[in-house]
Amino acid sequence: MNSLNQAIYNWLTIKLVADGRKEDFAAKETVSLFEEILHSEYKVFNKELMINDRFYIVNVDTSEGKKTFQFSKDVAESLLNFIEQHEEKFTK
Repeated sequence: MNSLNQAIYNWLTIKLVADGRKEDFAAKETVSLFEEILHSEYKVFNKELMINDRFYIVNVDTSEGKKTFQFSKDVAESLLNFIEQHEEKFTK
């Protein structure tokens, strides 16, 4: 990963896929992989996800203190939307 921001974004997008597709075990495994990356590479030890009308907001605690990341709902949900539009290409 190039940055904590990118790692948080990747975790969020695959988490949305896993939450939206309960039987998608590959997505669940990928969420776990990104959680391990966040912990081991970026020393993230706590995550809080909030949603409002326009944004996903991720608050994290790291060894360097608290940090907040904000992603538009359209961008964050783009992977899930793509998978749902091309369901035949993705097995659960």
